[in-house]
Amino acid sequence: MGGQESRECAAAEHEQEMGEACLRGTMDPACKGGKAADMKEAQKDSDKGYNPEECPVCISAFDDVMQRPRNLPCGHTFCTSCINGLKELGHVTCPNCRLVHVVPDAGQFPISYITEDFIRRLRGTAPASLLGKAGKAAGEPVPSLDMQPDVKGAECLSRAIRSMLQEQEEKVLTTIRGCQELQVQLDHYQTSLGVWGEQQQHLEDRLQTLVDRSKGARLLVRQEEAQVEDKRKQVQQGEEQQHLMLHRLRSVTSRQEAFEAIDDADLLADQESQRTQAWQEMFPKVPTVATIRKVSALPSLS
Repeated sequence: MGGQESRECAAAEHEQEMGEACLRGTMDPACKGGKAADMKEAQKDSDKGYNPEECPVCISAFDDVMQRPRNLPCGHTFCTSCINGLKELGHVTCPNCRLVHVVPDAGQFPISYITEDFIRRLRGTAPASLLGKAGKAAGEPVPSLDMQPDVKGAECLSRAIRSMLQEQEEKVLTTIRGCQELQVQLDHYQTSLGVWGEQQQHLEDRLQTLVDRSKGARLLVRQEEAQVEDKRKQVQQGEEQQHLMLHRLRSVTSRQEAFEAIDDADLLADQESQRTQAWQEMFPKVPTVATIRKVSALPSLS
């Protein structure tokens, strides 16, 4: 394994040196011819308004965050934001050739490392991931999850390993985004639970108020029932006295007894009439009935 890694590392270094030499124009004529052809093609694209440093859809400069360049299977390159915006039912239609591509299981198409390296060489800048480390030490914000960390010695890895690492990274990023979305959903649910709890507490308070009023009204009803029962017994006693007086009037045998019975009956009738009138004015009690009806007419809790 050690010998194989050394050979791969050496091959990668050789390939990098050839690329740099080709960019400087110090390679053989074939390389120079290829460079000339590339320059001619780039000039043609430039005449058409095409800039390899920009996404051809949104005309925004590629970067190492949201505008990171990605390759579609047809070979065309667009930024991450535009590709995400083109996703529909797990498919993406290329804006150039109109070919339809299935979105990978990881959720993103491969990153165009060649484009990124080309842009860095043109700009003569380091990757934003390296700048992010320096910014972190200086207290600046940490780059977003879409940034690809520049691991030291990654150029010595084979393309297959880099592809596997990239695929695994996309899966991890997808999982992280899923966790973040779930946290947002949990936050929303927790907020809803808080609102529902306040509503239930308000309902309990209203119920308690209704129960307290109902208890007060029920106490008044019981007091009124006791008074009515007492008066009912008094009325029954008065009725019995009237029956006895009626029997006395019917049993008179002398003039003197008749006058006495008439006077007693008249007095008893007046007393009973006054009692009846007083009780009729007393029952029902207006405040008690008003309180009971007010409690019974309380609005519903819905």
